[in-house]
Amino acid sequence: MCAAPVHIVTGSAGCQEGRDHFRNNPFEWSAFRSQDYGFTRFKAYNKTHINMEQVSADLDGEVIDKIWLIKDKQIRFTKI
Repeated sequence: MCAAPVHIVTGSAGCQEGRDHFRNNPFEWSAFRSQDYGFTRFKAYNKTHINMEQVSADLDGEVIDKIWLIKDKQIRFTKI
């Protein structure tokens, strides 16, 4: 469980030049990396549940990563 904002960066674009390589030592906050071409499925089920899946075109539509984001309590913010 996490009590902080969640940032997801996703992209699977390609080009004729090939694929860029990742750095050898990923940051500790980097949860998943893939060189596959593909796309992201995003579905908001309601105000509290979101599901995301990374689908690999290289692996004929196999889901290679997935996450559920669940908001379990309301936090009110005030303007400063």
